[in-house]
Amino acid sequence: MEIGVEEIKNWLKKHNLSRAWLGEQCWVQKKTVDGWLSSGKNIPDSKLDKIIKLMETYHRLNEDPIPYEIPSGFEKIIMEKVRPMADRAEELSHAAEQLKQSADQLNRDINKFVIEAIDTYLHHQ
Repeated sequence: MEIGVEEIKNWLKKHNLSRAWLGEQCWVQKKTVDGWLSSGKNIPDSKLDKIIKLMETYHRLNEDPIPYEIPSGFEKIIMEKVRPMADRAEELSHAAEQLKQSADQLNRDINKFVIEAIDTYLHHQ
């Protein structure tokens, strides 16, 4: 499939897509896309291939819904799987908070010890 700049511009407009979006898809900045589409700079073959692939597949990926049906009891199945993970995450979060508090206390104790050691050393000089 051979395409030109005008076809790319028309395709973007037809699908309400921005040059910034195209840049993201091609891993380039918007100003690079602007250069291709407005300043007549050559589009590298690898990027042109990517644009062609986007133009060929975008309609199928974004406009034709894939028919699916959520099985009955799906929410219950998900909750049975997710609830234990959420509970474990909460336990770990609580343990992390306790660990942080212990580390903070240890830091305070070490600082106090160091200050006392320095103070003792200075007074015995």
